Amino acid sequence: MRAGTTEEDGRIALIQSDIWIGFPRAEQVLDRLQGMIEAPRQTRMPGLLVHGASGIGKTMIARNLSRKYAPEYDPASGITRTPLLLLQAPPAPDERRFYLHILAAVGAPATALSARAQNVASLEVRVIALLRDLGLRMIMIDEVHNLLAGTHREQRRFLNVLRYLSNELEVSLVCLGVSEAVDAIRGDIQLARRLDEHHLPNWRDDAEFSDMIQTLIAAMPLEKKSNLKVKSLKQMLALTGGVTSRIFALVKDLSIDAIITGEECITDDAIAKWTPVWSRHANPHRRLQKSRVWSRTRCPRLSRRCQTSCCQVGCLGWRRPTTVMMRNYWLISESIPRMAPPWTSTSTRLRRRRLPTPHGLTQMLFDL
Repeated sequence: MRAGTTEEDGRIALIQSDIWIGFPRAEQVLDRLQGMIEAPRQTRMPGLLVHGASGIGKTMIARNLSRKYAPEYDPASGITRTPLLLLQAPPAPDERRFYLHILAAVGAPATALSARAQNVASLEVRVIALLRDLGLRMIMIDEVHNLLAGTHREQRRFLNVLRYLSNELEVSLVCLGVSEAVDAIRGDIQLARRLDEHHLPNWRDDAEFSDMIQTLIAAMPLEKKSNLKVKSLKQMLALTGGVTSRIFALVKDLSIDAIITGEECITDDAIAKWTPVWSRHANPHRRLQKSRVWSRTRCPRLSRRCQTSCCQVGCLGWRRPTTVMMRNYWLISESIPRMAPPWTSTSTRLRRRRLPTPHGLTQMLFDL
């Protein structure tokens, strides 16, 4: 019993770990990147912009390529050769922070540097010297859409840094991000001309999606073969929205349930009963309480005019305005007890400093 439990725990741990599935669209991007990193140096190195929805598999492709071109120590020169440098764009387009990220990635943190040596110009010289000694061939910037968090001037300066590093080191530049990354890169016309665009679309109901699902399920450590119907595949596509990370999470969750229950395969019934993790932990008491607050009941305190024209009645007898303006004011007034309606004049707001009662609020709105 204990040995079986240990075996199940090992298989579950294997499922929960990162799994690489070489589906055609990922292999196509990898082949293109591999050709760029092995291309001879030239004045203007080729570049690539890989963009798609969040969770479509961009970071997974980048990490797979970085593992293939991992740093290697050269005993002759005593230098660790780093052909590929994978970085994540800072939360905001900050040159100094970006240079510090580069130094930390290559194992040369700038914490021991003086304050004068940590300015942008000094960091730029230090980064260029270190990356040239490492034999760098490609720089990959993930989450490049973070550029949009800065002003237009900050975006232009950061894009100038990327173009400068590519020209000075004669390395290929690869940027990865969501669809908004295209707008960020197009802020620099010269850089946009240098980067070819490669879009990764969401999965659709076709043979490619079916092959990917079958390959992914076959990679799961299950003892039985899973024979799924076409209806189940379409349901999986609808549940995940065609996003790769959600598809992986769904198949992994179903595989773990199959091991725990002893089914040892993914069945059509399991897919039909599967619910996302974020909906399993919803609080039913809170949903019931929310529905009660907005239930329609009759309140004897309200006048006939209020009942028929503008108000809903909650379960506690409080009037709920139906128009957008009155409803927003109701929500604000519950948290800020001394606030006049924003649609009143200045003199009216000065006269009405105290918030009226719920019944008086509607009467005041009718008087406006």
